[in-house]
Amino acid sequence: MAQLDLKQTLPLVADESGGVRIIGSRGTLDTIVDEFKRGATAEQILEDFPSLTLREIYGAIAYYLE
Repeated sequence: MAQLDLKQTLPLVADESGGVRIIGSRGTLDTIVDEFKRGATAEQILEDFPSLTLREIYGAIAYYLE
């Protein structure tokens, strides 16, 4: 039986000021989480931040929920 690689990498990085950003963007974890807390889905967040991917948005939400 094939082994599954269950390790996932988060699309997040700490910036020089101590904030957490989406890798390769100016989008912050706080911004994504604030939208999510207001009831936005990942797809709705993507509409507001089209430079991000759904994977990045879901990764940020998963990190927050963990």
